[in-house]
Amino acid sequence: MIPFRKSCRGQAIAWLLLLAWGAAAQSGSPKKITICWDASASMEGNEPVYAFRYLEPVLASCADCEVELVTIGTSAVKNSYVVQDGDWTELKKDLEAITYDGIAPYALFNEHLQPGATYIYTDGVQLHPNDRLLLEKGNTILSRSTGEAQQFLERTALVYRGNYIQLKPLARAIRPGAGNPETRETGTGFGQGVIALEEVEVNETRREAAEKVRTGTGTRDSRRVGVAVSSLDDEDVSEIQTDISQSLQGGRLTGVNVGPGQDATQFTSRTNLTMLGNNYGLVVVDGTPLAQSNSSGGGAGSQRANFIDPANIADITVLKGLAATNMYGEAGRNGVLLITTKNAVYGTADNRQNADALQLRNNVYDARETTGPTGSAISRSLSGIPVAPAYRRYLELRKSRDADPGFYLDASAAFRDRDPVLSSRIVSNLAERMSDRPAAVSAALYGLLASGSHEAAIVVAESLASVPSPAGSALVSRALLAKDKQEKAALVRQLIKAHRQVQGTGEAAREYRTFLQREIQNLFRANPEFAGMIPGAYDYENCPTYRARLVIEWNLPGAEFNLQSVNPQQRFYDWEHSQLAAPERLREEHQTGYTVKTFDFYGADSSGEWLFNVELLSDPPSPDNLPLVFGCRIYENFGMASQTVSYQTVHLGRVGEKQQLLRLFVK
Repeated sequence: MIPFRKSCRGQAIAWLLLLAWGAAAQSGSPKKITICWDASASMEGNEPVYAFRYLEPVLASCADCEVELVTIGTSAVKNSYVVQDGDWTELKKDLEAITYDGIAPYALFNEHLQPGATYIYTDGVQLHPNDRLLLEKGNTILSRSTGEAQQFLERTALVYRGNYIQLKPLARAIRPGAGNPETRETGTGFGQGVIALEEVEVNETRREAAEKVRTGTGTRDSRRVGVAVSSLDDEDVSEIQTDISQSLQGGRLTGVNVGPGQDATQFTSRTNLTMLGNNYGLVVVDGTPLAQSNSSGGGAGSQRANFIDPANIADITVLKGLAATNMYGEAGRNGVLLITTKNAVYGTADNRQNADALQLRNNVYDARETTGPTGSAISRSLSGIPVAPAYRRYLELRKSRDADPGFYLDASAAFRDRDPVLSSRIVSNLAERMSDRPAAVSAALYGLLASGSHEAAIVVAESLASVPSPAGSALVSRALLAKDKQEKAALVRQLIKAHRQVQGTGEAAREYRTFLQREIQNLFRANPEFAGMIPGAYDYENCPTYRARLVIEWNLPGAEFNLQSVNPQQRFYDWEHSQLAAPERLREEHQTGYTVKTFDFYGADSSGEWLFNVELLSDPPSPDNLPLVFGCRIYENFGMASQTVSYQTVHLGRVGEKQQLLRLFVK
């Protein structure tokens, strides 16, 4: 028995030694602490000394701590520190040096939250209602906020089983953002004795309008024509093409063939009927037949239709079959191409003197007459010095120009090429300071995309869903940038819904509807698995392909400007967006908010360098001095596996101001 007791005593001693060694090893390993620090502009004036007082005993309690500081603005910056014997001087010094500017989306916080010892110093200002903190168990929120912001943070800590520490409250209330507006009780607006219906159900039966087509004898119901008719309208005829023959290339009209370098008068609509005779069709402009090219005559038999301005074309229709061409006799045996100009559609007896407007003017581009001085006084004052002192100057100027949205746009432009991170921080201020203005939030979105801050751009695009504005454009940005397939599929469903809900038949509505359709088709092309996941996918099959596609959006519906495109042959075309040139479109924009213009580049003649310039024709229609801001989404190899997407932005604030929007090289 004695040996057995000695053996037990020995085992007990061994276990005690093992436990002591484990405890010593555990106490010697560094404790991991994460601090997420809100560096948004709304945190300025929060006096972090009160947060320091709370963190002091936390850091002093660990003899050897590893601390990770995550400073969060439009992007997250991580720095690591080792705190030994409670000395966190270096960490405290860096915290005191933080500059507060721009936004800090909670979506960025969530990527860095760890279970346990994670401390979040923030003010609870949300960009939109879904901009939430997703705490891990044991996380601690430190804040000086009051009111709605405080309640939001307290609820967050309660829901996610975290902790909320109320530091010394601020003397001022946090300015409400889109997600935490001031609440007021309001009445229903009904007086006594009024009966309010709880639910009204309205059923609607729609009768689809008959599709109209142009024929040799006028516009008729397509169901009554009885012959093969195919057409392009003014949306399908791009103003940036050199001549109309480029609009016919690539099989855009069924059965119409125009080869590279050929004129529109050299089109064919069927297989060659003769080896010696003429196989070319007939071109008719506003009811007048043009001289017909002759395929058997070589160069001597060629006529030209390149005098027609593509921007003045309302409709191109091809007629095939004997019944469609018999009114033109033998000349129409190879098909008839009916071209209707806008002068014929919209002209009246009072303005027939402008009938020759279908012809191209002397539109040779002169770069000297296009753009004025580059940038504003703010941009120039920040561009001529190194980045660090330029940013300090911006912060000093911000004190007196805080309420001027143009100031943030000018300052952001000054840093965009030199320091995109600073550029995105500066422009993001618009999304928080003017969160209830879709035009300002859109301007911030364009700037974030152009600066490459895509994570912040996703949050800002989502905030547009909480203010009155067309949802499609912001949904496109989110769908293109989303990484999670389920999230992307959900956004495509929302895009389909937005596409089907586009109202109106005017130019702005038609272009906006086509824009959404192309984007949805492209998303289905890039994600073929969505076809089995999303109802109605068959409506968006067969995505077209282009060498390049340009989508231009602007933030102020009804703004007056001139958009100039210059083709590789140095010919320019103006798209005047004004009350004088397009009153119906501007009126429609005010009603719907549809502000988009698209350009598709295809065919051999589109290769080369293109230039786009913009000029402001009148004061921007904004009560708070918000400039007119353009956002460009540039696709290369649209609809192909090799597709790439890039972004650019430019803004105009003064009447007569001209800027180069972008320079695009089509390969």
